[in-house]
Amino acid sequence: MRTLYVSMPRRYAYLNAKIRALISKMLSAGDYEKILQTDTYEESVRLLSTTSTGSGLVELLTKAEVDLVEVDQALTKVFIKAFKMICGYAPGKARLFLETYLRKIDLDGLKTVIRAVHNGIRKDEALKFVVSTSEKTRDEFGRLLEAQSVVQLVEEVQDSALRGALEKALPLYESTHSTVPLESSLDRILYSMLWEQIEKKLNRIDKVHAEELVGLRIDLNNMLVALRCKQLGLGSAALEFLIVPTYYKLRLNPDEVAKARNVGELLNIFGATAYKEVVRQAREAFEKEPDIARIEGLADRYIAHQSFREFVGYSFHIGIALAYLNLKLYELRNIKAVIVGKYEDIPIQKIRDILVFF
Repeated sequence: MRTLYVSMPRRYAYLNAKIRALISKMLSAGDYEKILQTDTYEESVRLLSTTSTGSGLVELLTKAEVDLVEVDQALTKVFIKAFKMICGYAPGKARLFLETYLRKIDLDGLKTVIRAVHNGIRKDEALKFVVSTSEKTRDEFGRLLEAQSVVQLVEEVQDSALRGALEKALPLYESTHSTVPLESSLDRILYSMLWEQIEKKLNRIDKVHAEELVGLRIDLNNMLVALRCKQLGLGSAALEFLIVPTYYKLRLNPDEVAKARNVGELLNIFGATAYKEVVRQAREAFEKEPDIARIEGLADRYIAHQSFREFVGYSFHIGIALAYLNLKLYELRNIKAVIVGKYEDIPIQKIRDILVFF
């Protein structure tokens, strides 16, 4: 281990310096608030154009008629460029792991597509909110959005592994009329794949930090799946089928979860775990507005906060790459939400509620 601590700074020196410089250019909570408080869309664009990321969007945002799909494509290109730069400076096995981690973006995009088809949202409207990592994937999402039903959508998914997982979840989807089983089946594939790579491919220092950030996502994901299952009235068998079959600090007991009579009681159970602080916030939010989507937002903010902490102390490891990619993705999501919100004159508080600060 001592030899690793000596060699890791050499492996990660340039990447560490590069990422720290990039983090310093990210928008702060204060920057977003200034943009939100502008009186007009044009003024918000002017402020956004003074930022590192926003400066490259000015031409698209000042057209006579703004195409939000083009804006999304531009933001996607920003992320892919950042991702490729990170991978270019990462050591070999870490690079392979990061390339697998990138699949999360496309799977999240596929979830959005599934929800859009389920809710009957028009293709042009849904594409404003779909994120993908390539033009090819975006084209597939556009094709899937033309499906007349979720069952048809699943049949037309090109990746055989994803299609197979979604097909297994279709009976639960049809019995609950909820996309939760389908979305959870995608998470199960991704996180199982990532966890296997962490355990088998990474060195001990990289493993510790990858476990922290990926394990955090797995635990919070499983917690949210349990809450959704409780809301849908699903039992322990369904929960065991839907959660990721591994854990970091939160080992779910499906039978114990099933005994909770409602979401509130389940949050009380989770309040006694390592995630008591985020659960406390979730409980308060749910009491004010019983919407699990609000809890998902809190989970994202917690992940962002923990990602930012990776830059404190010894930082010559894969954790800073994962943390930066998490934060960059949240920044681009925030920018997209602000642009759409200001362009379509959505109330400021509604925009603010979905932003993820760090």
